[in-house]
Amino acid sequence: KYYHIAECYEKMEEYAKALENYRTATRLDHTLADAWAGMGICEMEADNPQRAIRHYLRAVELDPVNAS
Repeated sequence: KYYHIAECYEKMEEYAKALENYRTATRLDHTLADAWAGMGICEMEADNPQRAIRHYLRAVELDPVNAS
């Protein structure tokens, strides 16, 4: 649920709200690779590349095929 809400905010370019919902999604299910990748996108948009890389790496670790 929170993942889909986050995706909507991301598409509307409301990255802070998207990030908040992606974080909630990963707290509820820490294996949700798409949410980790979404947080990476939001962090890049917020000019936080180091955080973005950590999130992207976690996404790839969880799902090496589909997280890219």
